[in-house]
Amino acid sequence: MARLLVGTLSGLVALSACGPVGAPELAGIDAEDAANIDQDLRTCPVTDRGYVKWYPGNYIYPIAAESSFVKSFGSIPAVKGMQKGYFWHDLEPSLGVYDWSQIDADLARLAPAKKKLAIIINYKYQISDTVSSLPDYILAYPNATVNGVSVPPYFEQGKANDGPFNHGQHANFGHPKTRARFKALLNALSARYDSNPNLVSLTFIETSVGADISDAQQDLFLNGIMNIERHASCVLLHTPVFQNLNFPRKRLSEFATNLTTHGVGLGGPDVFFDSMKDPENSLGYNVAGKPKGIYHYYPQLSSIVPIGQQIHYANFLYSTHESMKPAPGVPHNLSPSISVSKLYNFSMQQLKPNYLFWFIGGSSDEYATAVKARLQTDGLPLLTDCPSVYAGKCSSL
Repeated sequence: MARLLVGTLSGLVALSACGPVGAPELAGIDAEDAANIDQDLRTCPVTDRGYVKWYPGNYIYPIAAESSFVKSFGSIPAVKGMQKGYFWHDLEPSLGVYDWSQIDADLARLAPAKKKLAIIINYKYQISDTVSSLPDYILAYPNATVNGVSVPPYFEQGKANDGPFNHGQHANFGHPKTRARFKALLNALSARYDSNPNLVSLTFIETSVGADISDAQQDLFLNGIMNIERHASCVLLHTPVFQNLNFPRKRLSEFATNLTTHGVGLGGPDVFFDSMKDPENSLGYNVAGKPKGIYHYYPQLSSIVPIGQQIHYANFLYSTHESMKPAPGVPHNLSPSISVSKLYNFSMQQLKPNYLFWFIGGSSDEYATAVKARLQTDGLPLLTDCPSVYAGKCSSL
């Protein structure tokens, strides 16, 4: 039986890789949904990981110049590879039919430069004005009723004053059928790529849903995400999995326990380098008697689980989450080189990353130029020790 070191906020204990996750709550739902929930709550097989692919370092998510990634960064040793998002709709164009052509093409394109591929599965926002990131069959599912709560298969994105970027459908993992189908996608993904040394990580998008939903719906949605994390840890035995975690603060401690128990890495969608200066800043929140913000969890989980942090384009411009919010925002107006230094220094001091995923534009982007200069000069070194949750099984062969 595989044994993993499990991090808690008070210490380390030994637990099996996957274990019972509670008793099913099946009242008030139809037979198929009940079967899906029952399957969710069964103990998955405990399997020895054997090894875990371990390629810590800097990765580039090219926003506007994906085709020129190899030309721009292929010769820089500190750049371990490229991160890219793939829409669920494209990976599963129809029920149970999977299309891996995009991932295969990217792996082939990176191979000559000996660069790796880190992936995100996007189940949020739009592919285009008319096509959702979700498969059509998910959009056609009826609502389920779970514990007396009406649960839609997806949420329509958008809150007041969000602007045009928060638009589309967000998969609702509180819905039993949506959750079951995403787990089937992970099974298929694992069968194809879990042993491929050039696909080095999978990231799940942020936990903030970006829609106005009830507290009961939100709780079921978040429970569903944690269920997905547990499933991923059981089927992706060789590939690090990261959960981008940000909100709501009241559930962060529970998420942290789920990550350490099941060997899922901590990630985040943003680095705002002044977030620890104001105790009421949303990500560095530190007000007595209230749940702390996500940035406080990084030092506690560092060296226990892998940490894979994303630096989005807005992070080059704004020093806090709050400074980005008021239209048109309050940028810090620092030079690109200083901005890059502050982002890197804050990451190393507070977030303790093994993987940094830099979202940058094309060759004319001054922030891309600044990141590239630093990578060429000093490599922006990161933490590389094997996290204890992998029990010494990290492999870079």
